[in-house]
Amino acid sequence: MAVLDTTTHQPIGKWHIPGGGSPDMGGVSADGKQLWLSGRYHNEVYVFDWTTPGLLEAVGSGKDERHGSSEEVPGGVEGARGGDGA
Repeated sequence: MAVLDTTTHQPIGKWHIPGGGSPDMGGVSADGKQLWLSGRYHNEVYVFDWTTPGLLEAVGSGKDERHGSSEEVPGGVEGARGGDGA
């Protein structure tokens, strides 16, 4: 995975996932120290550390999980927002 400088938009490094992985959607931890990405086709979540830098851990997410890195919310998006899901 290419790492880009946010100012120049130029590549400054690469973070490797053993076996190639399938990084997809993700987010940054609340303290800003880690990047979490779902492994869309490998049923994993990849945890990258900005300070190390590189892959800190690959955590199994279970067999045949849905796309993304969050649980399904009853009532869909509206249920998550507190609506009635209709």
